[in-house]
Amino acid sequence: MSSWQSVRTSMISLALLVLCIPLAAAVTIALLPVWSRLEARFAIEAVGHSGPAEWCYAVAYAGCVIVMASGVLWGRHRAK
Repeated sequence: MSSWQSVRTSMISLALLVLCIPLAAAVTIALLPVWSRLEARFAIEAVGHSGPAEWCYAVAYAGCVIVMASGVLWGRHRAK
């Protein structure tokens, strides 16, 4: 891998991670009914008076990163 390719890959990775931040926040809010059901079912703190717990945001962020990274890898594979 050339130097330019590794810089390009790093920039794409960083852009993906940054773009997932607002997307994960929107997904977390959209999944509020799911978090409420999880809280009721398993007696874990998921939704408080100020919104979903931090772990809900972390789960949504991880899911967004996985989905977007899979899309990028799939697109690269199809381009070859």
